[in-house]
Amino acid sequence: MGMSPIKFICFVSIFLLCQDAVAAKSFYSDGDFYFGGKLGGVLLDSEEPLEPGENKMVNLSSGLTLGYNINSYLSVETDMSYLGQYQDELSGEDKNLFAIGASLSTRYRLSDDAALYVKLGPAWVEDNVSLSSGLGIKYRLSPNWELDSGYRWIKDTPSTDDDLYEFTLGINYKFGVVSHQPVRPAVEPTLKHKKKVELLDATSTTAITVSKPVSISAKSLFGFDSSKLVATEALAEVLKNVIASKDTEICITAYTDSLGAKEYNLTLSKQRAEATRSYFISNGVEPSRIHVDWKGEASPVATNRTAEGRALNRRVKIELN
Repeated sequence: MGMSPIKFICFVSIFLLCQDAVAAKSFYSDGDFYFGGKLGGVLLDSEEPLEPGENKMVNLSSGLTLGYNINSYLSVETDMSYLGQYQDELSGEDKNLFAIGASLSTRYRLSDDAALYVKLGPAWVEDNVSLSSGLGIKYRLSPNWELDSGYRWIKDTPSTDDDLYEFTLGINYKFGVVSHQPVRPAVEPTLKHKKKVELLDATSTTAITVSKPVSISAKSLFGFDSSKLVATEALAEVLKNVIASKDTEICITAYTDSLGAKEYNLTLSKQRAEATRSYFISNGVEPSRIHVDWKGEASPVATNRTAEGRALNRRVKIELN
């Protein structure tokens, strides 16, 4: 016996809610309020037998959406939708179906720009309340604009008493979006001693006090689960010292936290170390002066049981000799 839509949506919702909230962060915040529009198609799952060669009719749907992001992985949302025209089972007349929905939505970020979401809540169709659920993917087109591709199920719609399935493509505008800009590091202009520089990735919110050995905080050095450099101010400060001392050698070691598979984390740390190396090479540093290493989740500097500790463990250590 197959899993019903509501059981599947509930299962996915519980799974996403159990994930660590820190993993849902990106280079840009999710903002607070968002507003958008959508177009799509609606199919009624009628139990009436079809005539030979007859297909179930898909009607055009449209709607407006208003939502609020509570935090990085939860939001509340309401929408007003036109669900097409259907024949009333009692009167036999054609009727337009409209719905107002409210839902709690949870999302899990798949990359810097894409997030999977599921939602569950009531839908008011005509004068009746039906259970509604859905899932989809949101993709960031720009800091404020996102594409929303989704599926929704409404149980036992009035007038037809059939389940309704809706597939939509929409676009949302998000208000209050801010970028996680890096804190400009304080680095001494000359290197008189052997110094170590530690860079934290985008999910870090803890500024490190500058001391010897020097520690640099770069909140958005890398995007979520990515080896792509999204900000290089911290590296630029180190580069000044490297260029000033022609005989200086650079030792780069990258680390991750313990979330995820150990092999994956080791690969990610390697990619981040190599991305850091590529930055220096592209800015004129001879490859022979750069040495790279990667440790994955090994050698943590803090506990991996807290979000703050994991943020400290996700780092790239740069040693100048």
